[in-house]
Amino acid sequence: MKFETLTYPTPPEYLKEIFTSSAANFDLQFGSVFLAKGTRIPESDWTRHDQAKIVYLVAGKVNLYLEEQPDFKKIIKTGDTFMVEKYEAHYGEVLEDTQLIFVLFGKKDIENKEE
Repeated sequence: MKFETLTYPTPPEYLKEIFTSSAANFDLQFGSVFLAKGTRIPESDWTRHDQAKIVYLVAGKVNLYLEEQPDFKKIIKTGDTFMVEKYEAHYGEVLEDTQLIFVLFGKKDIENKEE
C-alpha cells in the first residue's frame, strides 16, 4: 500500500505523477496538474492518449474541444469530471487558473506512442 499527499506541480512544470502501476495487461497513472489562465493544452494541435483518461477539476475553468465533433465546446468547471476515450483527440483552453487530478488507465500501446 502507498500513501501520498495530493500536491500540485510548481510552474513551469504543470504535471505531477503521484502513482503509477504497470501489469501485464494494465497500466495506470494518477497525478495532478496545474494550468495557468490563458494556457492552451496542448500548445497547438490536438492531444491523444494511448489510454483512457478520467479528469476531475478541483478548481478552475476550461473550455474543452473534441476533434471528432467540430461544433463541440464544453466549459468544464470546479467539481466537474469527464472521461476521454483512448485516442480521442481533444484540447483545452484554460479560462481560470486550474487544478485537476487525472487517471490514465488501460494497457499502453508501445507501438503507437502518444501524439
